[in-house]
Amino acid sequence: MGYDAIGESSSVKRIHDLVKRINSQTRTKSSLYEQAATYFAQLEHTDSTLETLKQNVADAQVQADSSQDKKRTQQLNKILELAKIKLSDFEAKLQAERLMRKEQVTDVCLTILEYCQGKNKADRQRKLAKILGTLVLAGPDTPKLARTYNQRAQHLYHALLSHQLLNQLIEDNLMNNQYIKQHADTPELFQDQVIIPLLTAALMQHVGNYHPDAQRILHGDDNEQDPFRVLEQQERLDLLKCNYQQTINYLNHGLGVANYTGLSREEEQQFNQVEHDKLAFINTLIKKALSPKQGLGNLLKVPQIYTSVVLSTKLNFNYEFLPRAFVLLNKSAEGGGLSKAVINCFLKIMGNFPQGFGVTYIPKGNDGEDLQTYEYAIVNGLYPTHPEYPRCRIVSRKLVFFTSGSNLTIERVNNLYYPPTKRKLETISKERLEAILSQLRGSSKFDSAEQDRIPSYWKPHDFFIYTRNQNLWNII
Repeated sequence: MGYDAIGESSSVKRIHDLVKRINSQTRTKSSLYEQAATYFAQLEHTDSTLETLKQNVADAQVQADSSQDKKRTQQLNKILELAKIKLSDFEAKLQAERLMRKEQVTDVCLTILEYCQGKNKADRQRKLAKILGTLVLAGPDTPKLARTYNQRAQHLYHALLSHQLLNQLIEDNLMNNQYIKQHADTPELFQDQVIIPLLTAALMQHVGNYHPDAQRILHGDDNEQDPFRVLEQQERLDLLKCNYQQTINYLNHGLGVANYTGLSREEEQQFNQVEHDKLAFINTLIKKALSPKQGLGNLLKVPQIYTSVVLSTKLNFNYEFLPRAFVLLNKSAEGGGLSKAVINCFLKIMGNFPQGFGVTYIPKGNDGEDLQTYEYAIVNGLYPTHPEYPRCRIVSRKLVFFTSGSNLTIERVNNLYYPPTKRKLETISKERLEAILSQLRGSSKFDSAEQDRIPSYWKPHDFFIYTRNQNLWNII
């Protein structure tokens, strides 16, 4: 088969463009995180300038009030008015910049919701799976580049998971927060006053790491340290503190609340109250995520931990450990740090195998019996019937890769990730296993099979780089 076109399909490009809008290096520094970095870098100068302009007004006011000479008073009043104009212009400039940043964050949130819209629940779940899987599959395969990509893609991945987790908690009657419950029955209000604030909190949860003080911890005073290294304990504590403080600062002052543009005083009061309630909700989410225990903070923390495993930035990242993310979550729950009920709800959505994970499995023959061979598949569906039974798209048949495979739920007894299943193939001769591996490699231009003759998994990155292989979520 011909794999001629390496590149991005329109849907992959659209998802990558959204990642870039959130966090990337642009010539115009227009991504959300670049805007935040600029805000932080200019903050000291901004505060100093604002304080100077306010002091100029105060000084001019004192001089004008104390003047006894009419002509001199007129001159001082002109100076006072000029000082007020300069202060007003500067404050207007700051507000315009703040509102622009807030509007762009809201636009990104609305785009996320747009990408997840569907005709029904199944269609929405399929589209969500597509975005999650694409974020995992479409990143660079080179470790250094992958860490940078994963760091930037984590924000979107995290936001998507928090949104879906909230929906499931509500559906399962596990959400007891009064602010959320009071809006849950009105879709338009729910989106504006709950979902967009939640997405904002998830997207911006680590924005404080772009403050200069946090960057010095990450990169070192000489700017030569690897930001992905394992930090010393004190460095880690200092970074966590800085990120939290500066994230709250940015949410409250760098973004703040929207401005009312109408003429009704009553409507303005209602609008301002709603805006401040939304901001208070965002602050609560960020604060509670520090120590979630059984509370609201699980909405951010559970998906955050999962995201950090699946889109890892660690130097010692091991692909094999991806299906074990819930081991880490459950360990935190055992110590009381996370809610076991929320983790179970999240497990219902995700299953053990992340979207985009490469599964190797034993296929069955027409008689329903296991064949003495294995094939490749990619996880492409949420809400598995059992956490250990991933919903997959078959991508090889009779040891040949192809693009028109069907969907298949792979049970534990056929999934080579599990050692008892691997033992089923141990009776096959070494020569036959090597022939299977060689045939799979020879059927494509890519080489993603593991060195193990009976591979527990495979890495589909080199399969997904071809545009014709990128529609793993089409309806069959």
